[in-house]
Amino acid sequence: MAAEGARADTQANALCAAAGCGDAGAVAKLLEQGAPLDGEDTHGNTALSCAARQGHADVARLLLSRGASVTDETKQYSPAMRKAVLCDRIETVRVLLEHGADLEARDRAGETLLMRASRLHRPDVARLLLDAGADVDAKDRVGRDAVICALMAGRPEVLRVLLERGASTVEVNYFGGDSSGSLSRSKCLSVLQNAERIQRWYRRLCMCGAPSS
Repeated sequence: MAAEGARADTQANALCAAAGCGDAGAVAKLLEQGAPLDGEDTHGNTALSCAARQGHADVARLLLSRGASVTDETKQYSPAMRKAVLCDRIETVRVLLEHGADLEARDRAGETLLMRASRLHRPDVARLLLDAGADVDAKDRVGRDAVICALMAGRPEVLRVLLERGASTVEVNYFGGDSSGSLSRSKCLSVLQNAERIQRWYRRLCMCGAPSS
């Protein structure tokens, strides 16, 4: 039994390494040899998470086609998706969404993927999540929504995307903080002051049939 466990651990490490390197051929071969599809390497990462972090959408698609779990049932969200958002891997985010990743899954703090994208300055990922139906006004455990996350991080580009999609600005009085990043925050507040105009512009754009991306 111990030998079998050690072999599985070795295979899991090899599979995660191959996935992280984007070597689809090696991944397929290791799976054929019995490597555990959702096994974790010594750092607690699955092959899918390793592929997602590095943006290897083709490897992620391969793993998912073989039955890799897109959601960690013990955490109630997708570690692979969160890493893809963190590293701005938009194509991998798209693949994970196509395979059922939960748009509204939250971490322990109640942060959604959209809030994470807003906080980390991932405007293209935020746009993709919104296109897929993410709730633009969802709030975490302390009442922050994506707009507040973007404001607090000084992210005017993301804020503009959120406002285009009709994000509420009612809770913006939550926003505060020290003076660091004041220039970016000033830009955010400037965008915020034009919220209604931005939303009207985006609605007209959609009515004309222009693509959202």
